[in-house]
Amino acid sequence: MAWLHLLFPLFTAADISKILLYYPNNGNASTSLTAPLYATNGLTGLTAENQSDLANGPQQVRYKAETAQSYSHRT
Repeated sequence: MAWLHLLFPLFTAADISKILLYYPNNGNASTSLTAPLYATNGLTGLTAENQSDLANGPQQVRYKAETAQSYSHRT
């Protein structure tokens, strides 16, 4: 995924694989730009990993990965 290499230019292929392991796109979310956007209930169906009221599919995965990177705190 080219966007991951842009977001994390120093990451190796193994690092990128780890990101995709923790932030998967399970394939159930639509990848259509015209698909409806909606919040999930957190219990059944799609999850915030791949569906939200902002994005779905790979774009939602990107949002989640960028958010985790932006708000992670190192000690």
